[in-house]
Amino acid sequence: MLESVLETASVVPCRFCTVYRTEEELRRFLSERADDLAAALSRVDGRVELGVKAFVDRERFASGGAVRNETIRELAEHASQVQGGRAYLELRRLEQLVTEELMRFKDEVSARMHERLTAASDDGVQLNLQRPEVTGREEEMVFNGAYLVADQPRFEQALRALAEEHRESGVELELTGPWPPYNFVPMELGAA
Repeated sequence: MLESVLETASVVPCRFCTVYRTEEELRRFLSERADDLAAALSRVDGRVELGVKAFVDRERFASGGAVRNETIRELAEHASQVQGGRAYLELRRLEQLVTEELMRFKDEVSARMHERLTAASDDGVQLNLQRPEVTGREEEMVFNGAYLVADQPRFEQALRALAEEHRESGVELELTGPWPPYNFVPMELGAA
């Protein structure tokens, strides 16, 4: 039902659990905030919010994106040739280097993705990363963003290009929405 409303009308979401006990209270709010509501409606008119999440599979990253790091590549080759306790120590060191490279990659990729997706939209915000308990996925979330979009095909094309660029590094992109533009209305009108 929400999708059909979004296809035919612009929506300014109100703060969660906003309740007006009487029609008079609602009319007073609409009257007092008419200019703010008109500005918010104008901003979101003809647009929807799309969410983008990026997840990285650590094993695919270790064999794809991380091996671009020469130190990691050399250590992986060396670790595969040693045995016993030395092999264990080399593998632990390799895991630590991959973790460091993943942290560096996460910062780099999130900035680049946000820049490119914002360029393909009307506005964008980066959101907090979510833990696997929230996402329901085993892979680590490396990016979470919301975008105000009028030209959905253009945005999806930019997203496909990013997905292709980062696939070898073990990154998978997930598109969610369309949503009401929760992240693009003033706090006092929208979701708090």
